[in-house]
Amino acid sequence: MATTSWGTVIPLQALMNGAHANAGAGTGSLGTGLMTGTFDDASNLLSWDISWSGLSGTPNNMHFHGPATVNQNAGVEEGIGFPNNPMIGSTVIDATQAGQLLSGPWYVNLHSTVNPGGEIRGQLNTGFRNHTQSRCWQSALRRFSACTVCEDREKRLTQR
Repeated sequence: MATTSWGTVIPLQALMNGAHANAGAGTGSLGTGLMTGTFDDASNLLSWDISWSGLSGTPNNMHFHGPATVNQNAGVEEGIGFPNNPMIGSTVIDATQAGQLLSGPWYVNLHSTVNPGGEIRGQLNTGFRNHTQSRCWQSALRRFSACTVCEDREKRLTQR
């Protein structure tokens, strides 16, 4: 975590898939996604970089939902917008939302034409300073070879 005289920038990550969608009931989608981002606890600025592949439908919306555990659904906390791949953005959240986010019960949900309630979903986790191979689902799929997708994403985040 980076600390400034103004506050702490907390790294965030969510691994998204169809098995996590619909409160763990799943969608059967083979799609996967990765959200990396940051939360600045002084300004309440939430920033994200989200990418995905293998969806069964055309993406048509994306939101942050909460508060909810992995086996629960919840209402929309913040809209992310119409999905471009990757989807990069930021917004300022309120103090209540910030408390929920930092305690873990927010998730990111990508909706599609085939699964309008959400095709892939991932719970937000805090504390991922570097998106290293040992934490990377892309690298795990490639038996821990270099993950250029995630390395490129990390470069984009640090250039902001």
